[in-house]
Order: sequence, then structure tokens, then C-alpha cells
Amino acid sequence: MNISSLPNVFMFSGQGSQYYHMGRDLFDSNHFFKRHMTDFDEQVEALAGFSLLDTVYNNNVKVVDPFSDPLKAGLSIYMVETSLVKMLADYDIRPDYVIGASLGLVAACTSAQCLSQEQGIRLLIDHGNIFKENCQEGKMLAILESVETYNQSPLLCEYSELAAINFNKSIVISIPYQNVSVVEKYLKRSNYSFQALPVSKPYHSQWMDAVQGRYKKIYNSINYSRPSVPVFCTVATEVLDSISPDSLWTSVRGCMQFEKTIKCIEDVGGGRYIDVGPSGTMVNFLKYILPNNAKSKAFQLLSPFKKGNKNLDSLLNDCQVNSVNSSYVVGELR
Repeated sequence: MNISSLPNVFMFSGQGSQYYHMGRDLFDSNHFFKRHMTDFDEQVEALAGFSLLDTVYNNNVKVVDPFSDPLKAGLSIYMVETSLVKMLADYDIRPDYVIGASLGLVAACTSAQCLSQEQGIRLLIDHGNIFKENCQEGKMLAILESVETYNQSPLLCEYSELAAINFNKSIVISIPYQNVSVVEKYLKRSNYSFQALPVSKPYHSQWMDAVQGRYKKIYNSINYSRPSVPVFCTVATEVLDSISPDSLWTSVRGCMQFEKTIKCIEDVGGGRYIDVGPSGTMVNFLKYILPNNAKSKAFQLLSPFKKGNKNLDSLLNDCQVNSVNSSYVVGELR
């Protein structure tokens, strides 16, 4: 349901947005979300032999503990994002556009009915195993600097690769393990603010090219349906007419350009942006991208600070969802 003139734009983040206990408050309180998460977990257990819920909601780990396993992190993001989409559909809130960043494109394609959930799970199991076993170790660093700063640094250009341009003063670089010390020392010496993402591989860089053949082989085995809604990839920064192994590879190999992707949607009137990723990072980027007089709105659902219920209520109010539906929680009506 979209009762305003603004189209719903669902945004899906990828590796680096995950953390332990993501969505826990919503899982404990919202019947719809818990049901979809549990159904997803049962599918993963049948296909991969382990429980994602036991991993993500392990009481022996904290939110701040590193969660960087390529297989389980990728699947967990997919579980959370697809479950949120299904929960929103239970409230009759559906996407008019979807934006996929990196591995988030798999969830975006599922939301756009290009892939079934089972196909997505199988793909991400294979994807995670390939990267875990065949891609060299490395880091990704988020830096509060411009792309011009990166391009003007011979050291950064030699020892790292630009992985993402989030907005004017926010970029991400990928670094192979052997170059990490040199790059981090340079950034500290230059007084640049930076933070490591919770990943163990240098995604979106030349250092993952060794797995391209294996990657495309598994994606060639899938029959992709035409998207039911326009699908944007933050690497291509445009609507994908169809989904293919090439477009899925590009989404994890190329440089992500979130601001440029958003501009494509703003140029045709903007939208109600709904971040269905675990951490709400894409909504945070929008704060620096959208002008103050923009008619577009932005909503996040999850956050490491456990604001899931409050954030959901804010979105439901904006969509004027029936209050009875919005009160449906685990076990009973409030």
C-alpha cells in the first residue's frame, strides 16, 4: 500500500552491515517478523545443516563482537532483509523500486521476484563457500574523505582500491591483508577518520578477481525471472533490465556509487526510502545526500541500538496502516 504520491523505494545493504543480535527486539515482539525469520532459518538448516538464528542470536556474543564469516554473514543479512520485506507485505507495504548494494542485490532481486528465497539461499551458500575458501584475506575501511582525496594519494591508489562512494565525504576502500598495515599507518599519519567494516575479505576490488570464474559458474545455473519492479544496482547506478550472472558479479566486484544511484530516483520525483538492511546505514547516507527541501522521506527499520519497534511504528504511521494490524505482536494482540 502506498497512499501518498511517493513511490516506496526499498534499499538493501550488503556485507558489512551485519552484527550479532540484529533485529532481536523486533524478533521478540513482532509476530510477522518472527514467523518469517523462523521459516527462513528452517530452510537454511535443511540446505546447509546449521541454524542462522542460533548464530545471530547467540547469547554468548555481544552486538559489538566481530561477525565476519563470509558464509553466515551473507546468509544472515539475506535472512533479515527478506524477512523484513515479507513483514512489510503483511502490512500491505510493498516496493515500487528496489536498490541493491553489493550482496544486497540478491535480496533486492528476491523482493522483485527475480529469484525465489530458496534460490537466493542456495546462491549465497555457494557464494559464501567460494569466497571463504578461495578469496584472499583483507579489510574494507570506511573513510570520511572525498574521492578526490583518494585519487590524489599515490599510496592509497597503489596499495588499495576504491570500493564505494557513499556521498561527498564518505568512501570505502578495499585492501589485501599484506597491505593493511601500510594503509592504516598512512591514514593515521594523515589524520583521516576511518573505521574497519566487519568483513574479512577485500570485496569490490581486484583481489577477488581470482574467484570470478567459480562465481559466475554457480550463477549461470539459475533461471532468472524478469523483475516485477525496477531494480537498481549501486554499481551500475541504473535500472537493470534483466538479472544475469554478469550483473550479480558486477554488484560485488565494481565500485558502489550510492549517491549517484539515489540521484536517478530523485530525478524522476524521489520516493519514500525504506532501509531494510540490518544497520540503517543507507538512511544515514541519505541525510547527507537529500537537500533540505526534498519531498522524499527516509525510514530505517533496524539499528544496533534496538529501535526496531519505534522505527516500524514511524513507517506504519506514515503509510497510515490500520492500527489493528500494526499492533499484532508475538503471541497476541497488544
